[in-house]
Amino acid sequence: MLLVIGLILFIFILGAGTGVVFQAQKNAPRLKNADKNIAVIKSLSSKAVPSIVAYGQVAKVDGKNVTISYMSDSVTVHIADSAQVYSFAKTGAKGTSSTQQNANFTDIKKGDTVSINLKLLADGTLEGSTVNILIPFGSANNTAK
Repeated sequence: MLLVIGLILFIFILGAGTGVVFQAQKNAPRLKNADKNIAVIKSLSSKAVPSIVAYGQVAKVDGKNVTISYMSDSVTVHIADSAQVYSFAKTGAKGTSSTQQNANFTDIKKGDTVSINLKLLADGTLEGSTVNILIPFGSANNTAK
């Protein structure tokens, strides 16, 4: 009887240990492509790649961080203190053309459609260097923000 209880206890401990090891391996970060990822970050953060562009609708402005979303994706970008901000206004007959005007970071509002030029920094983070506040498609607004 004591032998049966010992055997059951041993099997229980062995099963629990196997489960813990399996779960740790399942949740472990995958580093197979780590060297490739580092190479991509180095390439995209080089001076030869002046910027990457993010496009979407402003979902949130929190300090110097702007969260934009497009379809089901979103990204939060820290905007550099030295970033340039521009807005566009419809001009011409029937608003058929637009002009670019200097704007301020405080002109960026929730719901605006923006294009943000990003720089991938060496540490893998994104930083916004230029923000363009765009005229929404079908907008009857003929003035700059």
